[in-house]
Amino acid sequence: MTYQLEELKSTFADADPECIQACCKTYFETLRRKYNLSEKPEKPEKSQLRDAIKTGAKNRQRKRRLLDSRSKVVQTDAERELWQTATVELMSDEEDAIVDGRPVWIVRSPSHRNPQLSELCEELQRRLEADMRYTILHHQRVKADGNGHDGPSFIQL
Repeated sequence: MTYQLEELKSTFADADPECIQACCKTYFETLRRKYNLSEKPEKPEKSQLRDAIKTGAKNRQRKRRLLDSRSKVVQTDAERELWQTATVELMSDEEDAIVDGRPVWIVRSPSHRNPQLSELCEELQRRLEADMRYTILHHQRVKADGNGHDGPSFIQL
């Protein structure tokens, strides 16, 4: 790497040497990350790790968007006060599925969520679904049987 760094510094003499070094480090870090997350038949655990990372990120993004969407339809001061307690972790899990040939989201509400907050979430969701712009852009939500995911491990007894 030192040889390549010196070659780049001489090629781009007018560029800041620290900037060139930072670019090289970023480039090689990207290569290393791609290599570590690439599928290798001899290392299936890395492929599973990569899939878990992607799935977790996808779920967090969905929950974040759900929280943001519901925040926009809060109307009263009492709702706003209760909504202040809502966090991304308290939003429902949503999984892609095909039901009767249609794409839907299977919804699992967290079992550890405050019942009042759950009622507010349902009301806010009804308001969202009353807006045609929202329903056009989102899959139908289908409630799953039973409670959804368990609470954070530090809450469980």
